[in-house]
Amino acid sequence: MPSGQLPSGQLLSGQLLSDFKDRADNIIASCFQSNTKFINSMKESFEHYINQRQNKPAELIAKYVDSKLRAGNKEATEEELERLLDKIMVLFRFIHVSKRLDATLMCIYTLRPGIS
Repeated sequence: MPSGQLPSGQLLSGQLLSDFKDRADNIIASCFQSNTKFINSMKESFEHYINQRQNKPAELIAKYVDSKLRAGNKEATEEELERLLDKIMVLFRFIHVSKRLDATLMCIYTLRPGIS
């Protein structure tokens, strides 16, 4: 079994979800010349995949963002953090609305520990 995957093939982290999405985008761009039908099929498939496991993908993405923001400028420049957040927003768009709200609230509570 490849590292970073559960037996069912579900990815374990927000980083792996982001990397997977980037690889799929690169394949469509380079192999299919960004054909609209392939782009739409990938979007539909990725949305279906990311919403398979209740709130788990939203939770993983929220934890990933939290870890990156807590590390702040120690691990990345401001531009790198901004690119990362742009990529995360793309992932959030695939998550169904109720799950997206849960993940957003989780991020807020994680980043602002004084909130109860």
